[in-house]
Amino acid sequence: MQRITYRHITLFLCLLFIGACGQTGDLYLPKETQEKPKVTVEEKKENQQKKNKRDK
Repeated sequence: MQRITYRHITLFLCLLFIGACGQTGDLYLPKETQEKPKVTVEEKKENQQKKNKRDK
């Protein structure tokens, strides 16, 4: 009888903990604080041309 009781308690606690996940709000990664270097359209074209030359 005790074994069944412990199983029920364990199951209840597991369900309780799983049900509590995310209750404080959405879980998300914070935005990066460092700005990435901006690449101009011309630089993108140049990089693409260099890449194409290497691939040939």
